[in-house]
Amino acid sequence: AAEQGGKPLLTAKARVDLGPKDLKDRARLAEAPLALEARVGPLALSQLQAAVQPTDDDPLHTTPKVRGTLAGRLAVTGKLRDPRAHLQIDVEGLGADESPDGRVTLSFDYANAEEVLDLVMRSQNRGELHATAKGRLDLSYPTVTRQPRLDDAPLEATLSAKDFDPAFLAKLSDAVDRLGGLLYADARAGGTMISPSVKGRIEWKDGAVFTHGSGNFTGIHLLATGDERRIQLEELTAKSGNGTAKLSAVVERTASNTFKIHAQADLDKFPMMSQGELAATLSIRSTADGEASPAHIAIRNLHIPEAHVKLPDVQRKDVQKLDDPPDVVLTLNGKPIRGSKQKVPEGASAAGTGSSASAAGSPASARPVKQVTVVVNAPRNLWIQGEDINTEFGFSEGFRVEYATEPRLFGDVNVIRGRLDVFGRRFDLERDSKVSFSGLPLQPALNVTATYKNEVEQVTVKLGVQGEPEKLELKPTSDPPLSETEIYTLLATGHTTLHHGTGASSPAGEAASLVGSFAASQLKKTLSSKLPLDVFSIEAGDSGIEGSKLEAGTYVNDRFYVGFKGRIGADPMKGENSNEVDLEYQLSKHWSVNGRYGDARAGGAGVSWRKDY
Repeated sequence: AAEQGGKPLLTAKARVDLGPKDLKDRARLAEAPLALEARVGPLALSQLQAAVQPTDDDPLHTTPKVRGTLAGRLAVTGKLRDPRAHLQIDVEGLGADESPDGRVTLSFDYANAEEVLDLVMRSQNRGELHATAKGRLDLSYPTVTRQPRLDDAPLEATLSAKDFDPAFLAKLSDAVDRLGGLLYADARAGGTMISPSVKGRIEWKDGAVFTHGSGNFTGIHLLATGDERRIQLEELTAKSGNGTAKLSAVVERTASNTFKIHAQADLDKFPMMSQGELAATLSIRSTADGEASPAHIAIRNLHIPEAHVKLPDVQRKDVQKLDDPPDVVLTLNGKPIRGSKQKVPEGASAAGTGSSASAAGSPASARPVKQVTVVVNAPRNLWIQGEDINTEFGFSEGFRVEYATEPRLFGDVNVIRGRLDVFGRRFDLERDSKVSFSGLPLQPALNVTATYKNEVEQVTVKLGVQGEPEKLELKPTSDPPLSETEIYTLLATGHTTLHHGTGASSPAGEAASLVGSFAASQLKKTLSSKLPLDVFSIEAGDSGIEGSKLEAGTYVNDRFYVGFKGRIGADPMKGENSNEVDLEYQLSKHWSVNGRYGDARAGGAGVSWRKDY
């Protein structure tokens, strides 16, 4: 027994009628009578939290203070070959910090190789959630010493909820700062763990989830229904910042253990957060079709007709990942960011090294590994856009993602059109550039060529990047031919030599170029936020306004691309268009037609055939 202030915190008594010699006799051990009675509380959760949490002398590290009163009882009777158990746990006034109070009641019973679990949660607004589950898993001795087949175990479960507000559950986890909305449910599940059948309806209205470092989501609406043949996610919508997300899915049974999957996603300017920083905003339309079985999930066609990844104007801080020091507290909006540390078992290998070998001898390795295969169908109209990049790319035919014990990629990522700004220089990525994957995601093979044109020096530079990330080979060439030193000098200064007073290296030229670049940058930022364009860029000339270029374009539909290029100071006598229209139409996976024409009566047309190997 344990007491505090004269009040019992824990009492327990146990008895097993068994002699020392009987421990080696499995038959006598199974027939041994046993009795166990244990009680906990009433115990304040704040006391329990203070006892189990490590001492932290830093006053800035404010862990949410959990409140509530815990009371529990455990009783075990019978024999080891036929035990009976009852567990009852009650928590009154459960909450943390400023969250409302709630109540949780949990009971578990075991008898005659049958388990019954009952959970009731009540929110402060008198809403209630009630979940029950029944299973048939033999926990008697010696059956329990053999590895149970959980996949084939029968299962019965029910879930009912009305006006249930999960707000009191927030801050009980380090990951969630706020929960909101009302939950309604009337659902039943049956069958087995590996092949369940669900019937009923679940709905979450006006939901809200505020996380630590992963974003805040409001306006959540979830509606899911099901019957013996299908489970349907009719709607899952959410808002975050200025973005919206909408998901739907249908899982339909085709045989006893196989299912057909169809899903659809539509995200518009949805922010993607990482460690409290904006990593990108994502706009995407996609559908997924495939099948699922206990051993394999195969998405045969992940179709992405359009996707835009918009990088933030201010780049994320690329910091080294370190273990959280005990004397440093990281905060977000004035609140500490808390994380749980997972200790690596002694003798375990580091992540990514030796994991396959260590798992080979474990009992879990005898189980079939669930494999996930996703075939991506997105040949074009995928964009990465930011202050210094605007590139369209696509995946090669049959590009696939596999996952069993680790992710693997197979196929090519092809550049269709785009530009990359480095040191204020615009590099146009050539169409045959690609990144090839043949397994590990961090070991691709690059074959990328970028072109930079310097109008003042009348030099065109091509930079080829080839090889794997650890063994990249940079191959610079130019037209007219220059030495490598002259090429790199041109890229860094805008001129092939460092003599002062030539071209734009003069103070006046530098000032004109700086003002032109600043004006172009501000104009680009303003217009790109207003115009519905896939491509929009303004490039200042090397001598200020003269030679400045504007490029804009968009997909009219999934196949037809229309673009416009404007250039100040173009010379019609040299066949240079001040205004030029570009057209491209994709006839099939391999054939396309394109053409361009401008006000200098200069243009061209062609038919292209492309095959990826």
